[in-house]
Amino acid sequence: KNMTGGSLEGDNWVYNEAKRDGLTILTEGTLPLLLNDLLRSPGAQYTTEKFNFLTGIDPTGTVFAVSPKSPYKTLDALRKAKGLKAGASSSKGYIAVADAIMLNVLGLDGRVVTGYQGMKSVTLAVAQGEMDIVVSSEKTLARETAQGNVIPLFIIGNERSPLLPNLPTIREFGASVPQELADACKILTEDS
Repeated sequence: KNMTGGSLEGDNWVYNEAKRDGLTILTEGTLPLLLNDLLRSPGAQYTTEKFNFLTGIDPTGTVFAVSPKSPYKTLDALRKAKGLKAGASSSKGYIAVADAIMLNVLGLDGRVVTGYQGMKSVTLAVAQGEMDIVVSSEKTLARETAQGNVIPLFIIGNERSPLLPNLPTIREFGASVPQELADACKILTEDS
């Protein structure tokens, strides 16, 4: 049974209906699963503390990307920009939280715009220049990069991505994480 990716449909189905017999696989990032529950994302019908049959078989990092139409491709340019827009679907979901954390970590003048119907519509808005930035999993943004929909600037974390090996880490990009935001930034890394 295949279900739509980038939504809560699969998460809810596995939690509420799948047999706990080891024969069902849910491909989902751990962080979005946890944040959707923690922040009470609309539509989440599960509690992660009872989702005790989960395991991480393929951890993934988080990437900061900009629109191909964006003139802001360096940290200095991003910091000089006014009114940046970061796209997201649910205001309480992983993408919105990741966008908000990175706007604060980088000291950017911007806001998170929510209401998009899933990640595909977020990346379409970024591709068209309607949104300036998006922060999401390296798998999602590697695919969107290959399609020309986003330009990744860095991976959030201390190690480079095997999917995007030429992509610098946040520190290699030139950003230092303020101490008061270190814990918030750490939740976006695969080693958190």
